[in-house]
Amino acid sequence: MKLLSALVLGLMLLVAAPAAKADGCDDIANLADRWHKLANYIDEHSDDGKLRKREIAKVSKDTKALTPFTKAFGDALSKEGKGKDTARLRALGKQISAAIEELIGLGEDDDWDEDVKIIDRLVEVLDKVVDSCA
Repeated sequence: MKLLSALVLGLMLLVAAPAAKADGCDDIANLADRWHKLANYIDEHSDDGKLRKREIAKVSKDTKALTPFTKAFGDALSKEGKGKDTARLRALGKQISAAIEELIGLGEDDDWDEDVKIIDRLVEVLDKVVDSCA
């Protein structure tokens, strides 16, 4: 009976693993899309690298909502496994964390076009993670 239960559980895990991986990849793609939309918003509303107070408030709110998860994801990915198979994912995780740190380091008085450049770089890295899911 234990053997049968183990086989059933094993089969369930084999079936569930691709679905969980797909959901995770979708989540990362959605995260990248939200960052991309934020970069587009900044780019569309920026006047010579400056934003109005109302726009700064929206960008700050969105950034604060996205940053903690993105940072945690980058940190976790940078510690993913060991060896050659996960070396690229670890490198991508480090790039995600570095982009977030750089973004956090900018102030509201800095040129908002710099934010767009950093976010665009971040989205490129997140897209590479999504591509590695396939």
